[in-house]
Amino acid sequence: MADPKKPAPATATVAADTKTPAQRTATVLVPRVNNVLDALRVLGNCANPTSYEIKADAVAKIFGAIEGEVAGLKAKFKDAADGKTPTQIKTGFAL
Repeated sequence: MADPKKPAPATATVAADTKTPAQRTATVLVPRVNNVLDALRVLGNCANPTSYEIKADAVAKIFGAIEGEVAGLKAKFKDAADGKTPTQIKTGFAL
């Protein structure tokens, strides 16, 4: 039970993010790009014919999905660079 003679502890305030948008971009963007590049390299492991059976139509679907996502992402970044509100593009993948 709290002692009524003691003042209540001061609540901690959350410090505002003092980083500039450019600093936040560098902090977030570099690791995310590296994660995408790592994921693509790992995806490349599926091209091993001794472990996986990949047909030409599956390859077309895989790269169609990836290229579609990259095209949407390029448009989104171009919009942002041009000062426009980026459009949201949601895509999915299934074989």
